Amino acid sequence: MSIAYGHGLVSKSKSGAILDAHFKVLGLGKLSSSSAPDLASLASVDEIRGVRREPIAIEIDLGIAPKDVPDAYLRLHFFRTEPSSRMRQSSMASLEYSIM
Repeated sequence: MSIAYGHGLVSKSKSGAILDAHFKVLGLGKLSSSSAPDLASLASVDEIRGVRREPIAIEIDLGIAPKDVPDAYLRLHFFRTEPSSRMRQSSMASLEYSIM
């Protein structure tokens, strides 16, 4: 079991559905408050698009299929990191059902 975490922002629709996620901090291992950036100042509401941006902190198991939108976006963020990290992560992360 490989655990990963991320601290970032999600976009939510008026109905509360999560549309996307952007992670500012990510890493391998358990979620830790010591690595948490202050993202509260980046929270916002876009009335024109009908979305709001909210901070999120998640921990995922890379060995199983993504459970939700933030989980899938965190996995994609790992593939965009430095090449040596990308190779290590690509063999560990399950992207099953993340692209439909």
